[in-house]
Amino acid sequence: MKWGFVLLVAAALGSTPAPGQVLSVYSEFARIDTQGNVVAPETPREILSPALVRNGFTTFQVVVQVSADTPYVLRIGQNPDNAARVTMYRNVDGHLEPADEPIKGKSTETFWMDVWVDKTDPVRRIKVEPELEVTGKWVIYPMEMRVRENIVPDFPSSTGVTGLADPFAILQSYVCNSKRSPPFPVDITNVPAIHLRNARQDVAMASELSPSAVDELRKWMGGCSARPSSDPEAYLHVRDYFFTPLWMKVARDK
Repeated sequence: MKWGFVLLVAAALGSTPAPGQVLSVYSEFARIDTQGNVVAPETPREILSPALVRNGFTTFQVVVQVSADTPYVLRIGQNPDNAARVTMYRNVDGHLEPADEPIKGKSTETFWMDVWVDKTDPVRRIKVEPELEVTGKWVIYPMEMRVRENIVPDFPSSTGVTGLADPFAILQSYVCNSKRSPPFPVDITNVPAIHLRNARQDVAMASELSPSAVDELRKWMGGCSARPSSDPEAYLHVRDYFFTPLWMKVARDK
């Protein structure tokens, strides 16, 4: 698809998802029902210009809401071409299965979108945008993603705490006790595997921090006695720490 046409369609639709819009994008933590509606949190984080780490994954949910038996085709447009490596997954009875583009469907579905950026890629802005063709029309969800300075270190092979699945608990275990979760699954087969892998990326970045910066992260999380919030997207605030000026200074000094 021509990008000039994409921009025209996006401008016509507006920049944010509206009630009844057939194409929406949410964070990896938003809870979405089978009808494509967000059930938690009450006000999900708006995904328009998300930050991307390098040498790591950033994950989103792409929701297509259509009436039953309404054929559609979903693609992911990029500008520049191949600016990131995008892997799409379809949820089939609780299991995530890779879905090759163009993705065809005919009912409401929530797809998972993994965006990988190489460590050698420049800090820049790129477009990675879901494009939906339905009933002969194109619907575009406009996103300008920001490739940041952050480079996720290669994951260490050491093992540590077992039984942790909550990202908050995984990172808290590291900043409070210097313990790591077991190696992440090689194959992404379900949603918990995505959360675990991405949380271990956070631990890998935390391992690059100075002791004083780890202290700041610990405070940012509410201390070692803090408990995960009932808001499923609250962990996004914790992850925001890795894009603060303090973390950026660590990245520049390396």
